Amino acid sequence: MRRIVDWCRRWKVREWWFSIIWLWGLIPGLSSLDQHSRTASVLAVTGVVVFGAAFVTSMANGNRNANPRLRIGCFAVTAALALAYPLLLGGSWLSMFVYAALCNTHAFPMRRAIRTAGPLVAAQWVVALLTGDPFGDYWPWLASTAVAAGFSILGVERQRTKVRLRQGEEAMAQLAVNEERLRFGRDLHDLLGHSLSLLSLKTQLAERMVHTDPDACARQIAEMREITATALAEVRESVTGYRRPTLATEVARAHTTLTTAGIRPEIDPDLGIRAKTLAPAREAALAWALRESVTNVVRHAAGATTCRISLTGGSAGHTLTVLNDGTASPSAPFGNGLSGLRERLTLEEGHLEAGPTPHGFRVRAHLPSPAHPEQEARPTARTAR
Repeated sequence: MRRIVDWCRRWKVREWWFSIIWLWGLIPGLSSLDQHSRTASVLAVTGVVVFGAAFVTSMANGNRNANPRLRIGCFAVTAALALAYPLLLGGSWLSMFVYAALCNTHAFPMRRAIRTAGPLVAAQWVVALLTGDPFGDYWPWLASTAVAAGFSILGVERQRTKVRLRQGEEAMAQLAVNEERLRFGRDLHDLLGHSLSLLSLKTQLAERMVHTDPDACARQIAEMREITATALAEVRESVTGYRRPTLATEVARAHTTLTTAGIRPEIDPDLGIRAKTLAPAREAALAWALRESVTNVVRHAAGATTCRISLTGGSAGHTLTVLNDGTASPSAPFGNGLSGLRERLTLEEGHLEAGPTPHGFRVRAHLPSPAHPEQEARPTARTAR
């Protein structure tokens, strides 16, 4: 089954079939072929096959990674046949301009597609007048072409923006992985280099003293045990830090992600200061909440222009708020991401609130004050050390 799914994705079976279904608009033209000679009908059907193949190919290869010459060629074929068929066979073929408008969207970038859509719609009006058919017979296709040209440009450009955003996130993730590898190498050298060198030296001393001075050898072995325990603790602390995200990192990531998506981030300038008062585990829970909330804003907040991120703290605890002015889809609050956040916050005795507001959609992650206040003071003490 998996092989069949992979094969369908590779050959874009879904796009092909979806495009073929769209060709139902050519039925009125095909129905009118009985008014023409057999030779004309055969030539017309052949042209329709070529037209349909060009349209389906254009729709299935509409992304920017496809061959641009192929996409432009498909548009040229559909546009030429859309001009010829109504003039030669009647106004029932004016629907071909709708498909030419869709191919135009996939063939060019947005600005050039807009410049091409205008003349294409104007050409349809001219051809419609030249056919001499009553206006009531073809006006729906005139309106459909204009609507298809406009909405398809917006839809395709939105899809391309999502692709660019996803590629940017993948590139950022790869850069972050490379940077973490370098930092991991530096930290391991700093953590273990001195300790291992000292252990090697004390091992040599203990080896020399094992027969001549057993008491001194025992002291060296005891010191080696202390050095080993300290190095092990430092390694564990370092590994724990790698597994936990921080608010500072996620704020920087959120700023880049929102800006790339065309959403203006409004981040509380005091967020970083308040984050330093949190214990690592509690900060990691809020960092995960920030990451998932920003991801939901980009994916589900339709029409969002701004996103406010703030962190408040007091005797009652800390609350991270992410508020956007877009309209969330009905399924957005119930996704697996928010469910996972609720579980993370529950481990820290916190809770999550997510829902629409009069001005958009808001996510709140609240962590109450810990039972032992010294838990929140640990990061500051460690930093000072």
